[in-house]
Amino acid sequence: MTSAASSGLGHFIPEAVLLAAAVASMFVHLFAKRGGRRAAGYVALAGIAAAAVALALTPPSAETFFAGHLAADGFALFFKAVILAAGALAIVLAFRFGIFPKPFLAVLDKPVEKIIRVVNPAHFEVPR
Repeated sequence: MTSAASSGLGHFIPEAVLLAAAVASMFVHLFAKRGGRRAAGYVALAGIAAAAVALALTPPSAETFFAGHLAADGFALFFKAVILAAGALAIVLAFRFGIFPKPFLAVLDKPVEKIIRVVNPAHFEVPR
């Protein structure tokens, strides 16, 4: 039996850590009574930090995986780090400025409706 590191799956440990943190964050948000959003955010930040540590410990490799569809070279590791940093920044900004309780499209409902009325007022005429 081969180990995860020798079979090439060791290069995907940061993704597995991030996936586990995302699932844990959803469960925390689901089951936490008061302050669930903030607690879920902290779990997500801890997961991103753990994935960053796992990414830092992942050596770059010249080999490809899954019949050449994925690579774990230095370029891929750099962009994984950039995406982790962007995710952490988004969570920190959500703490700072708050998270909207409404879905994003519901927030944009009225401005989009006004734009559509200007562009094509026929959509909003009431048939008689």
